[in-house]
Amino acid sequence: MKKQLILFIILLIMLIAILVGYTVAKKNYDPLQRLIFETSQKQEDMITPIQFQHPDWTDTMILEGNNRMYRESILDYATIIEKTPDSYTIKWDKWGTETFKKDPNDGIYKKVKKK
Repeated sequence: MKKQLILFIILLIMLIAILVGYTVAKKNYDPLQRLIFETSQKQEDMITPIQFQHPDWTDTMILEGNNRMYRESILDYATIIEKTPDSYTIKWDKWGTETFKKDPNDGIYKKVKKK
């Protein structure tokens, strides 16, 4: 009888521990997990991919913050000089200044030819 009571108490404690653990996990009380999740969400919000097309290349540009971007394939960085809903004028760190206008048909920003 004493053994059965001890086993019953142990099982009861284990069941309570499982239920408490499930409840805590369900409410996101783990501060480390919450921090990792929130940080990853902020990083996703801060990094925006945009398709650009130049006569010499087509690439995804990654927008960082409000005024910096880079080509994803070669990490070529640029500063955004002017931004409108339909165009970007950028100054490359290693090259000159170029303007890209959004093509309404495919949504890709294409280099504007100099006149």
